[in-house]
Parts: sequence; C-alpha cells; structure tokens
Amino acid sequence: MKWRPLVFLVAAALSSTALFAQIVKKIPFDERDMHLQELNNLEKENARAIQLNNPSFFQAAYADEFVGATWYGETVNKNRIIQLIQNSHVTYSSVSETDLQIKMYLDSASVLSLRTERGTFRGKPLDRQFRVMRVYVYTPRGWKVISQLETELPSTLNR
Repeated sequence: MKWRPLVFLVAAALSSTALFAQIVKKIPFDERDMHLQELNNLEKENARAIQLNNPSFFQAAYADEFVGATWYGETVNKNRIIQLIQNSHVTYSSVSETDLQIKMYLDSASVLSLRTERGTFRGKPLDRQFRVMRVYVYTPRGWKVISQLETELPSTLNR
C-alpha cells in the first residue's frame, strides 16, 4: 500500500521526461516546407504502391507499431496491411491521392486526403473514393505512418 504513491511519482516523472524528449525533437521552422513536401510525396507513393500491389513501400514507410482501420472496419497492423496488398484481387488502372491537407505539430503530422481508385475486381469495373486520415511521426529514419483510418464515400463516379 505504501508503494502506490511512489509508483505514481515514478510514472509521472518518466512520462514528463518522455514529453520533454518530444519537444526536443521539434522540427525547425525553416525545414517545414521540406517536410511538407516529403509528406506529400509519401502520400503519392502510397497510392502508387496500392496501384501496383507492391508491399515494399508499406514495409519501409509504416512503423512496426502501426495500427489502422480499413474502410470495411477491420483493424489492421503493419503485417496485415502488407498481406492485404499482396493478396488483393483488384487490378487497378489508376489510384490517386488528391486534396491533401497536411498539419504538422512538433515531430508528428496528420494527413487527410481523398483517394480515388479505378480498376476491376474479378472482371467487374471498380470505381470508388475514400477519405483517408494518416498520422505520421518523424523518426531518425524519416517519417513513419503510425495510424490510418479509411472511410469509403458514396460513389459519385460514373460506372
């Protein structure tokens, strides 16, 4: 019983140290444009990797701690999203990320985008759009995706 306050104080001290460490990693203002461009490029590469069913991008750009939710509600980790990309039955003619809205804070960023996919699924035409929210953290190895949420939009594309 006497240990509880001590454990609480140690936990509080460690968490404040972790918060301080994040502040130290703050991205300098003069590098902001470079990082915004890098995040923009990562989003475009993400769309290209989906189009090509290429898991290499996801292996490199997604953090090992990644957790996300697909448009149909499945919670996925990094290994599962790579598996979904590799085993996709969709043949894409195009995948694009547009309407990018990037917000940066310290060593993290959120990117909201509109992804449009066109292709075929088991011989039938496929045209769909998603709103995608990705959260990135800046690491010594560059930006890494740590979370994402996809929401399918009602189809407004011609079929």
